[in-house]
Amino acid sequence: MPTGRHRCFVSADLPDDLKVAILAAQRTIGQRVKSVRLTRVSNLHLTLKFLGEISTEQMDTVGVRLGDVEWPEATLQIGCTGAFAPRIVWVSISGAEALQRRVDAALSGIFEPEARFMGHVTIGRARRLTRPSIEAIEDVLALPIDAPIASVSLMESTLSPTGPKYRVIRRYGIAPTELH
Repeated sequence: MPTGRHRCFVSADLPDDLKVAILAAQRTIGQRVKSVRLTRVSNLHLTLKFLGEISTEQMDTVGVRLGDVEWPEATLQIGCTGAFAPRIVWVSISGAEALQRRVDAALSGIFEPEARFMGHVTIGRARRLTRPSIEAIEDVLALPIDAPIASVSLMESTLSPTGPKYRVIRRYGIAPTELH
C-alpha cells in the first residue's frame, strides 16, 4: 500500500429513515437561512472519532483494531438542530455513546480518548452565522425518528473547493442480537 498522509475519521453509518428526517430539517433551515450551504445527503454521517492526518501505517493499524471490536447494537435518535458559531449547522443525535466508547477503547494508546462526545450530524455550513440566523436554526424541529445502526466505517476525507469527498476505507457490520 502506498505511503502518505490520510485525513481520517470513524463514523456510524446513518440509516435511511434517519437521513429522511435530517433532509426534512435541512430543507426547512435552507428556506429560513439562505446563507447556509447544505451538506449533500451522500456526505451525511455521525462522526464517532476524528483521527486527523494519519500515516498509511496508522490507517492500517486503525483498520485492524476496529475489525477486532464487538460492536454493540445501537439505535440512534434524532434530536434538536443547532449551530456551532460561526459556521457549522447540526442536528443532535443520541444513542451512539456505547459505539464511541468502543472506538476509544480500540484505539487506546494511539489516540487520546474523547474528552466530551456530542453526537451530531453536520447538516450545513455558512461563512458566518448571525444571532438571528442561529435562532432560526435552533427553532427547527426534526422528525422524531429512532433507527438502528447497521455499520460503522473507517473513512478518509479529502478536502476540495467544492466540499469534502469521503471514501470508505473499511466497513464493520453490527450483527443484531438473536432473541431466545
